[in-house]
Amino acid sequence: MKKILIDIMKSFGDENTIFCSEADFQFCLAWKIKEKLGNRAEVILEYPQPTEKKINYIDLCVIYDGKKHFIELKYKTKKKEVYCHGVKLELKTHAAQDNGRYDFCADIQRLEKYTEKGSSSYAILLTNDNTLSISISSFFP
Repeated sequence: MKKILIDIMKSFGDENTIFCSEADFQFCLAWKIKEKLGNRAEVILEYPQPTEKKINYIDLCVIYDGKKHFIELKYKTKKKEVYCHGVKLELKTHAAQDNGRYDFCADIQRLEKYTEKGSSSYAILLTNDNTLSISISSFFP
């Protein structure tokens, strides 16, 4: 799954793909995964994870080769005029970059809690704001 996600994210970059929202990013990623894996995979948006107090949702769950692959997404932008789906849009600024980094780390922590034996988890932060950059080299050599 890791290679598939890397290839898809690379294709988004190569094609200069712009998303109008995190939901748009989530849907496009799910679509690309389904295109690559076809009927061999089940792709579920907003996968429910019950807890004692409430239900939490994982952005994407891909069931493939008998394994669950959980994916959490963050799409943080800074202000920029773009054309998305043939429409001129203005991406908004998601200020408070420290909160954005914290939210991303909270996603990782949540994934660690819900990861089942034999499953895998991925957290993806997509941004056009270089102040949100996080070095992941310490996590993934």
